[in-house]
Amino acid sequence: MVDIAIIGGQNGDEGKGKIVEYLINSAEKKFSNFLTKSVLNYRWQGGANAGHTVAVDGKIFKLHQIPSGIVRKNTYCLLGKGMFLNPRKLLNEIKELEEQGIKVTPDKFGISSKAHMTLDYHINDDQAYFNLEEHSSTGSGIKQTARDKADRIGIRFIEFLDSDLMIKILKERNFHNTEQFVNSYQKEREILDKFLVSEDEIFANCGFDFVIAEGAQGIMLDLDDGQYPGITSSNPGLPTHRPKKLLGVFKLYCSSVGIKDRPFVSEMDELQNKLHVPWGEFGTTTKKPRHIGWFDVVAAKYSIDVIQIDYIGGTCLDKLEYLHKIGEKLKICIAYEIGGQNYYKWDVSFDKRNVLWNAKPVFEEFETWDKTYVNGVLNPNAKKYIERLEELLGKKFVLLGIGPKSEELIVDNKFVSELGL
Repeated sequence: MVDIAIIGGQNGDEGKGKIVEYLINSAEKKFSNFLTKSVLNYRWQGGANAGHTVAVDGKIFKLHQIPSGIVRKNTYCLLGKGMFLNPRKLLNEIKELEEQGIKVTPDKFGISSKAHMTLDYHINDDQAYFNLEEHSSTGSGIKQTARDKADRIGIRFIEFLDSDLMIKILKERNFHNTEQFVNSYQKEREILDKFLVSEDEIFANCGFDFVIAEGAQGIMLDLDDGQYPGITSSNPGLPTHRPKKLLGVFKLYCSSVGIKDRPFVSEMDELQNKLHVPWGEFGTTTKKPRHIGWFDVVAAKYSIDVIQIDYIGGTCLDKLEYLHKIGEKLKICIAYEIGGQNYYKWDVSFDKRNVLWNAKPVFEEFETWDKTYVNGVLNPNAKKYIERLEELLGKKFVLLGIGPKSEELIVDNKFVSELGL
């Protein structure tokens, strides 16, 4: 069995779904078995606060909780025990997929009995953080669900399916209108019940040839290793089930939603306002414009080191063509300047929440290009940019995204061979 985890190397929104889709498609072609599902695609953390966009056969699929592999026929998708599931949004997601011709059935989709549920009261409590001018939350109730889980008062998926037990749990919390609230989920309960699985049995007994773990958000939002306190409430950098290989995905510039509690050292000036629409930089979940910055080498090297990433992939190289169109230079943030000193790698002092707010980016500039990839050849200026990033990061890109479709990738043959594809 080959197993690999796809992890966001930045602040999320790196285009991981496209790479997951490419690898699953390759694995299905290699290991296709019509008697059983040959590929397992699982999410290990996050919830409806995440968003993956997958383009397949001319169709665009907007996914929030369900793994990207759901659009493939021979892949089994699992929502794992570390997830925070919003049942109402999950039902809507299933409905939207089926309207696009994707059947979501128990033979290709399961939900771990141990996943925790994000309920209406979690979401209501979260709206204040989302409605801030510079929001610190997607408003999805993730922090509140995580808090209940840690406080031992959360509700697991298998308990959510038992309405009598759910009523008992909530009454112990002195919850008001308990029966009415629990009964409001009856439709979700009836539809989702058939997807209940034991995660342990899925991994132990199903004999998959290829396992791909799909993370949400990115390492810089990790509860432990991210830029605390401007982080999420799970661990994007810590996949479960110990995958043998880790692929870190980096957008070839930076973007981030909601930076109220998180410094963004490489953020562009007013130039970013010209890029939101042509680059499509709006949150898949929040719909709000993202903050946009230049590629941050200091943060990227930290991400690679902190979880010991084996491979790196780059996305959105083609989007940089727009800088050429509007006559702007391309930049890389190679260091942080703090108090007259340049830092070329992550310093322990950065773990104090006030330090990086005072950091200034140190840039290198590059010439832009009009067409990224022509007749199987990377544009010379694009090649110089990538080679400089590889030099600074100490790793080669095994995948480069040159368009929105999953097949629009430049792929290193050695990487594919090492995965047995």
